[in-house]
Formats: sequence, structure tokens, C-alpha cells
Amino acid sequence: MSSATVSRRACAGSLAALTLAAVAVGCGETTNEVPARPMAAASTPATPAVVTRVPAAQAATFALLRTAPEGLPPAIRQTLRTPIAGMNYALAQRIPAPAAGRYWLVPGRGYLCVVSQTPDTAGVGTVCSKTAQARTSGVATTSIPRAGQNAPVTGPRLIVGVAPDGARAVIVHTRGKIAVARVVDGLFVRRDDSVDPPDRITVRR
Repeated sequence: MSSATVSRRACAGSLAALTLAAVAVGCGETTNEVPARPMAAASTPATPAVVTRVPAAQAATFALLRTAPEGLPPAIRQTLRTPIAGMNYALAQRIPAPAAGRYWLVPGRGYLCVVSQTPDTAGVGTVCSKTAQARTSGVATTSIPRAGQNAPVTGPRLIVGVAPDGARAVIVHTRGKIAVARVVDGLFVRRDDSVDPPDRITVRR
């Protein structure tokens, strides 16, 4: 939810450009997974080597990563193709969120990522936060369904994320307004009528 966030949306047969702090677009639809506000351009870092095990700092903060990995399904891997941020697809953990779609928490090298497949947006999305940021604020993906780019919103904003251990709730900050989502078993889901992606998410312990 800040300039430390890396986002990608992939479609079968093609990959959208990897962006930093921008709106990811894929398959003719828009999904707002990072702020749409004007921000300074940032260069894309070189793709780091894939991690071979869950980084200790991530496992120490997120209970979901201390269970046996399930891995991304083959079809999702095929769509995403080359990992970004050092993600290891075999170490992915399914996020059992009470929300439409499928979500996975995937460790990376210096990043923690959420891979998502939602019914209202095309393709497969990836959003990653630096480990230090994720340990403080969690990591989440945001879907705002639209009929097309710059078209009216067709459904509720949906935020699905994983909070650090000990979090009781998260506070979603959007254009000066706040919304609260309760954390249950380390997970949080927020549905509302906002047409904007969050500016940031903070944790309440």
C-alpha cells in the first residue's frame, strides 16, 4: 500500500508490465492493487533469485507460513510464469479467506506476496510488500471490479490480506477516510463501496 509495494497482473498467454506504485492492468480490465494517485516513477529492481525456504523473519511473524506449504496450483504457475521478487511458488500457502476467489501467501526474497484469482477481475494478480513493511502492516490485495478501464465500478471493493501475529484489526486509510476490518486467525477481509484503492493499511494490536 505504499511505494514499497510491487504489483503484477498476468493473463494467460501474456504478462502485464511489472510496475511499482501504479495500477496494474491486464486482460482488458483494471484491478486497483496499489494506489492510483500520481507518484514519482520508480525503476523495477532486477529479479532476485528464488528463495529456497521461508525466510526466518517472515515465518516468525506470520503463523500461516509456519505450516506445511501447499504450493500454487499448476495452472496458476503457468499463468504467472517467471516469479517476481524471488517468490517460490512451491512454498505458497492457501489463504482461507471468507471471500470469493482464491488467494495464496507466497514468500519471496525480501518480499512477501499475495497471489489472487478473483471472479470479477481477469487473470491472476500478484502484489508484494517488502518484508519489513509486511511485518508491521501485513500484506493485502485489493480488487475493485470495473466494466473496463476508467469505467464505473461494477461491484464492491474487496480487500483480502494477512496480518502479522498479534493483530486484532487493521485500519484501512483511503482519501482521508478510515475503515476497520477485524483480524480472524491472522486474516482480514473488507468489503465496501469505495471506488479507490487504500492509501495505506495499519495494524491495531
